[in-house]
Amino acid sequence: MPMVTELTKELAALLHTLPDMNGTPCPAYKEAFDHIAAHDSSVAENYERFFEWVKLIRDVERKPFRRIINTRIS
Repeated sequence: MPMVTELTKELAALLHTLPDMNGTPCPAYKEAFDHIAAHDSSVAENYERFFEWVKLIRDVERKPFRRIINTRIS
C-alpha cells in the first residue's frame, strides 16, 4: 500500500485533469490545492487535510453560516 504522502502527491499531480460537473477538466482544483497548501503545509503531505479544508469552506458558504461569515479566498 502506498503511503499517504505518496497518494497526496499523486492526487496533486492529477487534480488539474479532474472534470467538473460538466465533464470539463478543471485546473481550479489544483489551484485550490496549491493555495490551501501554501497556508497549511500539512495539506501537501496529507490529502485528508485538503478535504477537511474543502469541507470547511463549503460548510461556511451554506445556510445559516453564509449570513454571518464572509468567505473570501485570496
